[in-house]
Amino acid sequence: MQISDPIGQIKGVGKNTEQLLRSVGIVTLADLLSYLPYTYEDSSEILSILEVKVKSKKLPQWELGKNKFAVKAILRKSNSFSPRRGLFLITAIFSDTKNEQTIKSIWFNQPYITTQLVEGSEYVLFGKVQISGSSYTLQSPKFERVVAGKTLEKLGKILPIYRRVKAVTSTYLRKFITESLTQIEISEFLSDDDLRKFHIPNLSSSYHSVHCPDSLEKVHQGSKRLAIQEILELKQDYDRKFLTKKVLDQESSELGKSIARSIGILVPKLPFTLTNGQKQILQSIVEKIESGDELDSLLYGDVGSGKTIIALLIALAFALEKKDSILIAPTTILASQHYKLATEIIKNFGLQDVVNAVEVSARQKKPNTRTDGSSLYVGTQAILHDQELLKNRKVAFVTIDEQHRFGVEQRMSLKQNGRYVLTLSATPIPRTLALSFLRFSQALFLEERPLGRKETISKVVPFDKEEVTYEWIAKKLHFGEQAYIVFPRIESEEDNEKQSLLAMSAFLKEKYFSTISSALLHGGMKEEEKAKVMTDFSSGKTRLLYATSVIEVGVDVANATIIAIHGAELFGLAQLHQLRGRVGRSSQQGYCFLFPNQEANTSIIERLDYFATHTSGNDVSEYDLIYRGAGSLTGTLQAGASDLRIASLNDLSLIKNAVTIYDKLVHSNTSIPRYIRVKSA
Repeated sequence: MQISDPIGQIKGVGKNTEQLLRSVGIVTLADLLSYLPYTYEDSSEILSILEVKVKSKKLPQWELGKNKFAVKAILRKSNSFSPRRGLFLITAIFSDTKNEQTIKSIWFNQPYITTQLVEGSEYVLFGKVQISGSSYTLQSPKFERVVAGKTLEKLGKILPIYRRVKAVTSTYLRKFITESLTQIEISEFLSDDDLRKFHIPNLSSSYHSVHCPDSLEKVHQGSKRLAIQEILELKQDYDRKFLTKKVLDQESSELGKSIARSIGILVPKLPFTLTNGQKQILQSIVEKIESGDELDSLLYGDVGSGKTIIALLIALAFALEKKDSILIAPTTILASQHYKLATEIIKNFGLQDVVNAVEVSARQKKPNTRTDGSSLYVGTQAILHDQELLKNRKVAFVTIDEQHRFGVEQRMSLKQNGRYVLTLSATPIPRTLALSFLRFSQALFLEERPLGRKETISKVVPFDKEEVTYEWIAKKLHFGEQAYIVFPRIESEEDNEKQSLLAMSAFLKEKYFSTISSALLHGGMKEEEKAKVMTDFSSGKTRLLYATSVIEVGVDVANATIIAIHGAELFGLAQLHQLRGRVGRSSQQGYCFLFPNQEANTSIIERLDYFATHTSGNDVSEYDLIYRGAGSLTGTLQAGASDLRIASLNDLSLIKNAVTIYDKLVHSNTSIPRYIRVKSA
């Protein structure tokens, strides 16, 4: 049989079973072999009764319930009875061969077991042990009779346990998989050198190790090889579908050179000096364009590191080459800020006759374009619904700011006609971080902070310190500084007023900030109302801003030094990092206070403590990647299970090794055969 053969060819798989397996995507033998056990039952170490007693006695009570023991013993006596209606008990006493050590067993509501227990016969039992004084009892153990000359079928080994597929049980799945492994030949395409270099077994051994293991170490090694195989196949699928190498022709080369020249002209005209990091990023992007390769890059830089000016400089350089650009922001506030900044820079550079900034909103049926020059379109996700704009071949460069949550398919719509795409992010969402680890997008890191900026001090405020914290904030505001107080909700929910903007702002204003000018800002307000509030806060007319997460991005007030966040556990770490970025945007010291709910458990406090002690957005994102998961790599989900079924995106070392192997295979024009059922990109 071939690994691509249908599962119906396996002995014992009838039409009904085949239909059930097909309903969950198990169509071929490759699919079946990719259906890995979700756990293993290890009864390979068979102990004597005395050894079980000694080992179990050493375990603390809370650990005892997690461990199972395999013991070989002789059945001396069994009894069955029903103490009350609906309860049927079977008890048994087992001893060693010398009848010196005994252990009890008990089974609940399994009357069929009575026919399988033969006094005087030897058994292997496997289960949890309960200790009561000097009495040791196996709770509902599995058991198998020892027959001379025959090997045990289910016990005395490492048994893979599969999630049942409807009526197809783990036992049947194990039988079908074992049968398949005896019938097919699986060829290895990696070189012996690579197998040795990365300490992995060949494919055939790996499948046998995970489905028919003789040690847990071999399970680990086999899983490692299959995880690498899965990443290789996913990378190959992605590259075939999405990555189209540009032909390095004279036009591409000349465009890159022209962009480089234009940036060289624009940079000296800036009213400030770029950091070395910004200069290096610009050079990397220009070299990428000039090489003829596609540009699909993630530019990571912490809040306030100067990512936006890089995107605008590139957009203006394209404008000088009579090319249009698009800049997409996640909120109207940020889009409006970018539009104003772009307009100001165009004016300062004296490029009004060459390019104009065009604000695109959901209310506009069609943006105002120009035919005599170039346009820079600025807006929110409303741009995604403007098919005429997306299909405009004049648009050559697209910037997605603050990692708007697009799936790969959506990003591909922006890459039509060979466009260059740059994604900006202070805290990449876990999926995007995973994509960059897998090199589905090029990662660029802007690590320098603007000169004179200090790291924001972050603190988790315990319940008994809230009052003194707000008194300290009030003093700071009286001395001329400004602050944000953020809430997860506009109105209270389930009587939890501490999370409510409306309820808590009234309380805090009366108790601590009665003499401080303040205002409210939330997503339920009209755009013109929000604009008025932000204008007053930016000018200093308003000292304190009570808000929801609407200020997460796009709010840049240098004099704002304090942010207090209520219900902090309800925000994702990436969101908290964005909120923290609203302060510390000048030479003044910034402060971020996290107010968790009083009922917050230990794991929540640990998560917030991690955030408070890590100021790097990259650290925050990696923590989110480990504890939240990567989400769908090729779709739009942001947390939870990824497209990968075997590999873990938390194992960055394995991913790095897989990408290294992939590059070598591509370089040698080696096609990667499909063994793992990878969700198509």
